[in-house]
Amino acid sequence: MIFKELPSSCKPREKALLHGMKSLSDAEIIAIIIQCGNHNEDVVTLSSRLINEIGGVEKLETISCFELSKIKGIKKAKALKLLASVELGKRIKDSHLYKTTYDEPLFYPLITQDMRYLTNEKLKVIYLDKAKKVISFELKESDSQDMVYFESREIIKSALKNEATYVLLIHNHPSANHLPSKEDERINDILKSQLKAFKLKLIDNLIVTENEIYSLISNKIVFKYDD
Repeated sequence: MIFKELPSSCKPREKALLHGMKSLSDAEIIAIIIQCGNHNEDVVTLSSRLINEIGGVEKLETISCFELSKIKGIKKAKALKLLASVELGKRIKDSHLYKTTYDEPLFYPLITQDMRYLTNEKLKVIYLDKAKKVISFELKESDSQDMVYFESREIIKSALKNEATYVLLIHNHPSANHLPSKEDERINDILKSQLKAFKLKLIDNLIVTENEIYSLISNKIVFKYDD
């Protein structure tokens, strides 16, 4: 059966109106965003192929417009619509972060979700107030797959500027190995000591992989993703 012959209740937009967005598959959601297919594929088929070619819907978090537009049937306009939707989702998630405290159960997955599937190592520095509520955060990137370079004084300067009490470090391991390297441990000890001199505390230093989160402070896995 071709797309036009499908009953209305099976078409993405109509299905969403009848049953809500949660009833849609990933391909159907993408179909609503990009709106149309091409001469050879209906919009849902094109969306399904797109997901397969990029290696999963989660890859939309890190793929570039150039890479997306190289996929047959996805030109710049469709690529930009997709990436704009992803960016909006990130901003909504970030707004929730400022309402969450470090001790809440949802804090770990909320703060680390966007780092699980990265192919290069990145560092997220989060500044928290006395109540352990997020004040601000910054992301430090690197071209290296296995190292992010940063200056301790930059973190201390930002912490003081934000009148923070606590600093939380998070970096990902693209290798999927959650165990800290010798360099991770060295940096952890140095930064902890330097922060203490300014009456600041390193509340934790987390390593994120696709499946779990490891804490250098408590030396154990503190969270496992269940998806």
